[in-house]
Amino acid sequence: MAKMEMQDRLVVFTLGEQRYRLPLSSVKRVARIVEITPLPSAPEVVHGVINVQGRLIRVVNLRRRFCLPERDLAPIDQILVAHPKRRTVAVAADALLGTLSQRGYLLSANSAYSYRVLREVQRTAPERRATT
Repeated sequence: MAKMEMQDRLVVFTLGEQRYRLPLSSVKRVARIVEITPLPSAPEVVHGVINVQGRLIRVVNLRRRFCLPERDLAPIDQILVAHPKRRTVAVAADALLGTLSQRGYLLSANSAYSYRVLREVQRTAPERRATT
């Protein structure tokens, strides 16, 4: 995919009945949910951390951030690892719907907000390397 076309694409995912989007260029990986290690002193919007190729990546709880009903993570949930600006962050999603052009229809009132929140939350904890 050409760089210009990739910048024009959005990854669309769901949390409950809401749809959210992230620029495809900032999404580095999508995978099934993995075990999240809790961080006792982390901000309320941080689930914990996951190990991705030896790097500890914080997982943001967008349900809490957007005041959506909480639910346990399920084995069919997806994790999106994104690098919106300075730091890598992961978010758990109920489902990944695919991609669309930014010129497409607005998906939800909260769609643009999800990207802004990811940039805010990236400052909540320093990035660390996993130790073995």
